Amino acid sequence: MHAVRLAALVAALSGATTVQAAGLPPVGVIAGPAVACPSRDAVQTALSRLRGRPAVESAPAHRLFIERMGDQLHVELRDGADHILLVRELQVSASDCEHAAQAIALIVERHFRALDWSPSVPSSSASPGAAAPRSPPPLPAPANSALPAATAGAAPAPPIAVPAAAPEEVSATPAPTAPPAIAVTAAVKASPPTRPALLRLDPVTLPRLVIGVGPAFWSRDSTFAIAVGGRWRVLAGGPFEIGLGTLLPPLQASAPVGSGGSAHVTAVPLAGSLGLAAALGRLATGAHVGGMLTIEHGRSEAIPDAAAAWRTMFALGLGISAAWPIMDRLRLMGSLDGYRTVLGQSYAIAGVSGAVLEPAPWQLVAVLGAEVVISP
Repeated sequence: MHAVRLAALVAALSGATTVQAAGLPPVGVIAGPAVACPSRDAVQTALSRLRGRPAVESAPAHRLFIERMGDQLHVELRDGADHILLVRELQVSASDCEHAAQAIALIVERHFRALDWSPSVPSSSASPGAAAPRSPPPLPAPANSALPAATAGAAPAPPIAVPAAAPEEVSATPAPTAPPAIAVTAAVKASPPTRPALLRLDPVTLPRLVIGVGPAFWSRDSTFAIAVGGRWRVLAGGPFEIGLGTLLPPLQASAPVGSGGSAHVTAVPLAGSLGLAAALGRLATGAHVGGMLTIEHGRSEAIPDAAAAWRTMFALGLGISAAWPIMDRLRLMGSLDGYRTVLGQSYAIAGVSGAVLEPAPWQLVAVLGAEVVISP
């Protein structure tokens, strides 16, 4: 917290930052779905303010990824080849959004200034206000070659005209070093090792509310349907989530009864669950206890005592689920639930012995579809 405010304060008080950051290349900001403080626009504005106003805008040569991991921000700077150049972790509260944007921009600006830095080499002939050279001056010529060059075209000097100490003074002059090369090498070695983009397993932030839809298989009467449902985490930082869903269209089942008669049932299942959610890398997983209430309407036809009736069946079960992010707010999801019927009535038809259209004691529901993140 204090580090974020201190970095932002330094950025605000440094009046020469914009001028010195003229070499800052274009940087595109990519924020994760859970990043709202600071916003992507705030970080982009802070970077643009440091960069100044270039004469010609160009496509971003670098990308800045910002993801939220708990109460911290994970910041990564990458080049055009997707190599990681810079990694930082910042702890940001809701009251420090503006300071956090300035701090992130300042970190990026300091990174590029470190790569482009060159020392100020003093010169006895330069004026006090002269600008420092951008590259180290050439090394001085050896002592044995400097004397002929200095006396070319002149009359030979007596041997005593050249002091014996002159070569020692020239050779004793320290050769200028090249700190820029050392600084660049240190910065490259300090960078974390690059990883292929397809093998990244950065932790994913669990969303608060998702709505999903996809094909489903219901073992009752071997029915295929469309599953529609949603999951809501009770607390933003907690693992508990509640799920609701149904299968559409309603189940239609028939069976022969009596002599030439038939019985038909229409069933609509409503499922609810209470479970725990956790993140394993980029995979969001969950386990839950569920219940399924089936509202059914049955009728008999072509028999002497044809009738119709309603009934409800209730089953308890366990289930697991998993989701993998494929876009900013889109996830591929799958779930598997097993149920055991515990409550309900049987259809009894006058003149027909036994129950009709009874569901199996055990039922299975498998879903594979897509989820849209409504609330990160």
